[in-house]
Amino acid sequence: MEALRHYRADAHRAAWGAAGLTVAEVQALGPGAVKDGIEAETNRLDDQVYEVLDEGERWLLLGALGALADGLSAP
Repeated sequence: MEALRHYRADAHRAAWGAAGLTVAEVQALGPGAVKDGIEAETNRLDDQVYEVLDEGERWLLLGALGALADGLSAP
């Protein structure tokens, strides 16, 4: 799961870097076309990891992700 998280983070950095934005500029973005475009590009880059999974494997992964603690609840 950590590898998938890091891969997505790398895809996100690549997306906002390609848009010519700095970390501070990305953090300051509000809702809108620029943010939506960065998310769409992040998703496009991140999709490569999941292309190898068939539909059943994707559902298994989704179920496993849904079962993980969100880290927001008190123990």
